[in-house]
Formats: sequence, structure tokens, C-alpha cells
Amino acid sequence: MNVIRPPQPVLDKRGEPHVRRFEAQRWLLDNIIRANGIDWDQPRSLYLSGPCGNEANADFAGIRERVKKMADIGPAFEAVARRREAKAKAAEEADRRVTARDNYFMAAVHWGAAQWPYDQNDETNIAYNNKKRECYAKYAALADHHVEAVWVPFRGKAIPAWFHLPPGYKGGRIPAVIASSTAAWRCYRSTDRDNTKRP
Repeated sequence: MNVIRPPQPVLDKRGEPHVRRFEAQRWLLDNIIRANGIDWDQPRSLYLSGPCGNEANADFAGIRERVKKMADIGPAFEAVARRREAKAKAAEEADRRVTARDNYFMAAVHWGAAQWPYDQNDETNIAYNNKKRECYAKYAALADHHVEAVWVPFRGKAIPAWFHLPPGYKGGRIPAVIASSTAAWRCYRSTDRDNTKRP
């Protein structure tokens, strides 16, 4: 496997992107969120909570309760991510590896979700991205199967990814599965602010 030096996020000092209609009608989006909750346009709290398991149900119920407008999203997920990360660290110190692993995984999911409302690579977004990768790397170190960070070469740059082998893998041929998501694209965009086209 080729080792590629991971690109670092680029701090964007141009300021937040401005879209006149979005700014003028922000009150409308906030009213929709207030009336319908964080899942106003898609079931994000469901697809984010799914991989976390039942233990995360209370996390997402609290987030759904706390978010009343767009500006609440990042801080709500950040608060839960910090709590999960603290729980993971305490479990790791007590040598409760499975509890630590699960909480690092949930913290990584929450840090990634905290990035969602940010359209600029400012200090907050980059800090959330770094915490997401840090927590997922700690999950990977405790996982019940081999997991490692990789960078996939793409058009002269690199896309962040995580390479997983099945539990108990001893060698031999296995299928390669490459999964992508908007979250993965957001990670890629965080390393290159000049790229404005989605593949």
C-alpha cells in the first residue's frame, strides 16, 4: 500500500461564503427548524445515530431537543462529542477497551456532524475535523479488526479514507468496497478550498 502524506486542512481567510437569498431568508430556515426539528429536510439524526447503536439514542434525543435554529447545530453536536470523548478517555484509563472504543466512535460521529453547518474552513471547522479524525483514530486503535487511515490519490490530491479488514482476517483475496458520502466529500473539501466542483 502506498503511503501518502496526509494533506492538512487549509484555513480559509476569505470569510464565510455569502449567498444573498440564503442570508435574507435565514429567518425562514430557522422557523422551519424550530417547527420541524433538526430533521427538517432529511432524517439526519436517524442515519447518524444508526451506526452508533442504542446507547446513542439519548444523545440524539437531546440534540433534537436542543437545536432550535441553524446556529444551534454545531454547538449541540460539539457538546455531545466532548461528553462522549471524555467518557471514552475515562474508560480507556480504566482499561475498559470496548466502552472506550464505542465512545470514541460515537464522539467521531458527533464531531463530524458538528461540521455540517459550516461552509467555511475556519478555525472551528478545522478543529472539529481534527477532533473527528483523532477520535476515529483512537477507535481504530481499539477496534476488533484492523482499521487504518489511508489517503486515496485522486486528481493529483488525496481523499481521506479508512481501510478496514474483516475481523479475524488472516490473508487472502477479499472484495474491496469503496463507500462515499456527502460527509466524505466535506472532508475532501476541507483539505482543498479551491475545488468547487463535486465529482
